[in-house]
Amino acid sequence: MAVPTAQPDLSIADARVTEGDIGFSEAVFDVTLSHDMSETVTVSYATADGTATAGDDYQPASGALILAAGQVSARITVLVNGDDIDENDETFTVTLQDASNAALVDATATGTIVDDDDDPPEPGSVFRDCAACPAMVVVPGGSFTMGSPASEAGRHDDERLARMTIEEPFAVGTHEVTFAEWDACVAGGGCGGYRPHDEGWGRGELPVINVSWNDAQAYVTWLSANTGADYRLLSEVEWEYVARAGTTTPFHTGETISTDQANYDGLSAPYGPGQTGVYRARTIAVGSLSRNEFGLYDVHGNVAELVSDCYDTEAATQVECIGRVVRGGSWGARPEFLRSAYRGWCAPTLRSQLNGFRVARALTTE
Repeated sequence: MAVPTAQPDLSIADARVTEGDIGFSEAVFDVTLSHDMSETVTVSYATADGTATAGDDYQPASGALILAAGQVSARITVLVNGDDIDENDETFTVTLQDASNAALVDATATGTIVDDDDDPPEPGSVFRDCAACPAMVVVPGGSFTMGSPASEAGRHDDERLARMTIEEPFAVGTHEVTFAEWDACVAGGGCGGYRPHDEGWGRGELPVINVSWNDAQAYVTWLSANTGADYRLLSEVEWEYVARAGTTTPFHTGETISTDQANYDGLSAPYGPGQTGVYRARTIAVGSLSRNEFGLYDVHGNVAELVSDCYDTEAATQVECIGRVVRGGSWGARPEFLRSAYRGWCAPTLRSQLNGFRVARALTTE
């Protein structure tokens, strides 16, 4: 990448905080490059703790901006610790430098908070309640037909058709909970200190595996306590609603599915008009393949997702439940087990390399 011979004059034009009723607030820096450069410029940035009202500061962050020739502005967004910030002026500091590391500018900007608490979150909006929390997307309410018709290939008798309604919008994880997110829980003193084995595949952005339904409950309990939001597993109705995302076909991808769209055993017999594909024989990083119309990744394949429901509807209490519902199929499953209507189950204590989970929460807190 070319480095400009003239030292760019970097400055902060404006900084402001947008306060919301979901997730962390955001500190937004509008960065300007006053020179009319004719070459691409790379600007790295690092933010220091901002001074704000008591208890509020933004998360230190770093990264890089690439300003194309003729582009004279860019934007940095970082999370603000806490969403209960008074409407007043806040001061933030950001350090900028060009690609040669020669031009250092410490710029201070003051901006006024814009309080948008009264604005309802829009469907499709993505947020995080903390830097280590799962990314959540707002899903609209609506009605759908749960289950599968008798004509659907691979159908089981427990996939009975029923009309269901989700009354209110709610938030769902854009992806399955990752090892990084689970490990943050352990580092924060939660999740019983349990560090699940990763099968040698790695951690980070891979979906957490070898966790049971009981383990998932420990995670959402920790997440709720640390954010003040009521996190939980999805109900089975919610799961199928968000997996379908308005579709009525076996998969949100249509009448069939491919290994370009989901991680499953692609060497097994294809589903419907589909073709055989690849068999990765392990999990892959969340968000690597297709997402559905609600903005959710990996609802088909990668890991089968534990939900809140008991498979045995006759169980009188949660304690008596010996089987928890699992949805979506895994990296080791044949494609018919990835269908939106398919219902699996496992013991609440089972820790499997095939299973993981996704979280949900209401958009309002009491």
